[in-house]
Amino acid sequence: MNVCQVNFKAMHQTVQAQQLALEKKGDELLEKMRASKSSQEEINEAFLGHAAEALSKWRSLSSELLFLYSGNSRYAEHWKAMGYSEQWLEKSGYKEGPPPAPVEDRCPLKCDGQDAVVV
Repeated sequence: MNVCQVNFKAMHQTVQAQQLALEKKGDELLEKMRASKSSQEEINEAFLGHAAEALSKWRSLSSELLFLYSGNSRYAEHWKAMGYSEQWLEKSGYKEGPPPAPVEDRCPLKCDGQDAVVV
């Protein structure tokens, strides 16, 4: 399955949860540093540590997303297919199927009023 075809809404929830957790840790660290009597060096090390942790988690997120959402299934929910809503399927024209292929893409190629051309 192409990763681009994954149900974006479900994947976005995972990304947003990771983002909010990292932002919360950053806010907590900021409050802690404001209340502390730490040296400039200690403060810098604390923020650099948080930035390194956030970067590491963010980099590993792509692998996590591929594992959780590959095959149009969510491993964390016992391989329950995500699917599309009935409303989306109705609006997409899913039941009518795809339109006919353009003439130039048919095999063998046929031009109006001419015999089949084998390419």
